[in-house]
Amino acid sequence: AADWYCPRQPALRAEHLALAESPLAAAAFADAARLELQRFRHADGLALTERGQACATDQAQRHGLALLQGEALREMGRNLEALAAFAQARACAASDVERARASHELANVHRLLAQVEPAWKALDEAAAVAEQQGDAAWLSRIHYLRGNLCFARGDSAGCAEQHARALALARSSADPLAEAQA
Repeated sequence: AADWYCPRQPALRAEHLALAESPLAAAAFADAARLELQRFRHADGLALTERGQACATDQAQRHGLALLQGEALREMGRNLEALAAFAQARACAASDVERARASHELANVHRLLAQVEPAWKALDEAAAVAEQQGDAAWLSRIHYLRGNLCFARGDSAGCAEQHARALALARSSADPLAEAQA
């Protein structure tokens, strides 16, 4: 039944895998949640991440689901809960890159809550890894957030500098979303 639902209804596929106690269930819930978030169905995506967490059997699954859960919560304006989800993702991370991605998400939520210093600290953690990876698109997003934090501090020169860096990095990575954001 799960195979039949796969291309048609990913959430039903995940439910069937869960009922069968398949080790594929958590990943299927993550896929279904990601699809719901792309469709801006944040409450449905959140519910799927919660079901997936109940099926997760390893840290990698918990990490990925916690990131999706944090995204859903942030988009629903439930920022304190999003902070907790992204902190869980960071705690479940198996690599520096996973930890840094969670830190970047933490910084974004701290920014939304006007918590400038914790956001800056989390961005420092993410930037170190993004630089090691040579990921220009990721660095662009980091500098974009830093520019926003400079603005919150009343540092207009710093804001302009960070956004200019974000724009240059976005253009070098040919990432149109990062470029538009910068």
